[in-house]
Amino acid sequence: MSEFQIVQSLNLHRNRITDKGARELADFLTQDQVITSLDMTRNNIQERGGDALLEAMHNTIRIDNFQCDFGNNLSGLMEAAFEQEIKSNVQIKQNLSAEVDGEITTV
Repeated sequence: MSEFQIVQSLNLHRNRITDKGARELADFLTQDQVITSLDMTRNNIQERGGDALLEAMHNTIRIDNFQCDFGNNLSGLMEAAFEQEIKSNVQIKQNLSAEVDGEITTV
């Protein structure tokens, strides 16, 4: 067993994260290639933080489970944009799954 554990799911529910924290997290997410699930519900994220997270999600296809709509101050348009980005990421991941030499390889 490896000495190191890889975190694929990050639950930051009720951590009082503001736009500044959301922007810092967005910077991390664009560099991280492992996290696939992120819960940001019940924080204090507004449009600027939401924009940063949305851009980060657009630049990585890994995240296919993202929760941010409940308990934050995001507009309905922002929530819809997150939902569309998740659907897009799931579709891209499905399209990248390919049969290679008789074996299924998922990226």
